[in-house]
Amino acid sequence: MTRRVKTGIAVAVAVVIAAVAAWLAVGRSGGVQAEKPAAPPAAASHMASATPSPQATKTALTADEAAKLASDLVSDDMTSYRSAWYDAATLPPKAPAGTKLVINAGTFQSQQDAGTVNATVTLPGKAPEVWRLLLLRKEDRWTVYTMEEVK
Repeated sequence: MTRRVKTGIAVAVAVVIAAVAAWLAVGRSGGVQAEKPAAPPAAASHMASATPSPQATKTALTADEAAKLASDLVSDDMTSYRSAWYDAATLPPKAPAGTKLVINAGTFQSQQDAGTVNATVTLPGKAPEVWRLLLLRKEDRWTVYTMEEVK
């Protein structure tokens, strides 16, 4: 594949991801939503006690997945660190040793294979900050595409 085609694909993916992230951040109703735990969509609430479909299971972010992803994002091991990112070819700088990252799985929202979740990041000697992680599914697991501080 030529560099021009790869660049075009990367730009198209970035535009789609930005649109999905904006849609998730603003809310499906189009209005700004207050910070509160996400409630299940009305159409899905009647299925809460039913066995989840394979598609529903595939797009969920479990507590174990959230803990593993958080651990990999602050890992000293480069293999683990790379595995947390969607595009391991363009890794951001690693966080300093001693950084704590806790993903709040209750804030997870997704639309098919893209999603967002908030995480509390505490750098050594600094106050905790809330960051939003934009996630993409890769090989049937969630990986981080980018992060932005929530202000």
